Amino acid sequence: LQREIETVNVFLREYEEGSSDWLWSIYGDGIVRSASPRMLSVMRLNLEQVQNYRLQDLLTTETDTDNRPTGDLASFFLGRLSFRDHLVRYQTNDEIKWFALTGHPIADRKGTIVGFRGIGRDVTKTHTAAKEIKFLAHHDSLTGLLNRRSFIETADKLCADGHPFALALIDLDSFKTVNDSFGHHVGDSLLRSVAARIRHQIRPFDIAARLGGDEFAVIIRDADETLGHAIADRLVASLSERFETAGISLMPGASLGISASPSQGNDTVRLLMLADLALYKAKEAGKGTARVFAKWMEEEHRVQMTKEADLLNAIENGQIVVAYQPIVDIATGQVVSGEALVRWQHPTRGTIMPGEFIPIAERNDLIERLGELVLRIACRDAASWSSPIQVNVNVSPRQLKSGRFPQILTEALEESQLPPQRLGLEVTETLLLDSTGKMLQQLQSFRDLGIKLVLDDFGSGYSSLSYLHKIDVDGIKLDADFLKKLPDRKVAAIYRMVATLAADLNIYVVAEGIEDPAQLEWLKKNGIQFGQGYLLGRPELSPPTRKIEYLMR
Repeated sequence: LQREIETVNVFLREYEEGSSDWLWSIYGDGIVRSASPRMLSVMRLNLEQVQNYRLQDLLTTETDTDNRPTGDLASFFLGRLSFRDHLVRYQTNDEIKWFALTGHPIADRKGTIVGFRGIGRDVTKTHTAAKEIKFLAHHDSLTGLLNRRSFIETADKLCADGHPFALALIDLDSFKTVNDSFGHHVGDSLLRSVAARIRHQIRPFDIAARLGGDEFAVIIRDADETLGHAIADRLVASLSERFETAGISLMPGASLGISASPSQGNDTVRLLMLADLALYKAKEAGKGTARVFAKWMEEEHRVQMTKEADLLNAIENGQIVVAYQPIVDIATGQVVSGEALVRWQHPTRGTIMPGEFIPIAERNDLIERLGELVLRIACRDAASWSSPIQVNVNVSPRQLKSGRFPQILTEALEESQLPPQRLGLEVTETLLLDSTGKMLQQLQSFRDLGIKLVLDDFGSGYSSLSYLHKIDVDGIKLDADFLKKLPDRKVAAIYRMVATLAADLNIYVVAEGIEDPAQLEWLKKNGIQFGQGYLLGRPELSPPTRKIEYLMR
């Protein structure tokens, strides 16, 4: 028998030496009886140290698993129950390890349970990898916040359980500008900083998520409208402060929209939609603010969707037409160009002016489709005019930022056979203010083709003159509000200064909004070469012409 025991021990030693598993045994009270050298090495202890502890005191059952354990080591030992691959955690001074233990009761000759023996193995690598995979499945890899799927699952559960909460959507106001100006590495760093501020501003039991891009969401638990709004205001204030990230100082700002459950809905999809409507209203109010959903927003949205559908139908079915307002040489009376102005010929409402439908188009990609249509029509019309004058087309920021505009522009010129020198693109100061270096290069490339670049509404911004240094333009159009203030001494001085500056820079000047003969006479005397306004000609669907009586005196 002794020889058999020795043989078994040899086999066990050889097994352990060639295996990643290790052996252990305990007395009935849980005190460690024996531990193989591999076990001691993994635990960084010697046998004397181990034998001072109960095994269940050294190793803690791991509860952070998908399949919750049916008990811990102490309950297995107390119940004299076998167990297999039971996950336990072992804490050393500088790290945490995870082991998988399998154990069976040991009985004496009388059948009395006198202890346990079993095997164990170090599963730290596989368990850590599994935890990381699980984390990534539920969290955003960049910020560590919940991802969209997990956020929606959490909100669904709160809705199902009937718990009150506020749902807030957060959108950074100028994240795209940060990305375009400094690169994605700075953008990513900013998003991580934003996530950290959101965590800091909400309570430990509230829930934050990154839904995608620069869109974040927060669930404010047990919140009525007042508490939800208070936390939302705090979030907006915090996110509007300066960020120092990647060595760069940034102030992207944020807007926020809030909905509440169950008072405004008990369905996550609906709550997200309502919060999004409130978010849009926050942005519409000037950004950097928070708005709580109100019923009128939903009704307004329904009306808006109907209008968008009508406008899309108009674009696709020939209801969009282009009128042309003349731009006239004040000294000679000659029409030098015509500005293309879009109109909607509605089958039942008649002519709808752009002030009513352009804001609708700007809410989505309809502005790009509308702008493309106007450009193509204007090029085609201008190519058919008997007089080879210039046609000016307004270009929206969204068109230029879409990436497709250069191709559309090329196609419009090629299809119409309009020489590039006869096309002018009117851009606003706001567009230049938000322009990246890449966009400014794109505008310059249009000029290189011979296309004229015209700065519209000059003087309406805060740094108009800086744009003349920032990018070469062929013409500037003075904002109509200036003309209304003539003969104010300061306004008159500005006009004369701009006329002199433009002449030195070889830039032509157009005075917009001429409606009174006295205005026209003043402009003539003070060196403004070109004019546009109802006095000189209203927008017409025919080629641009001028009113002779005010120009030939």
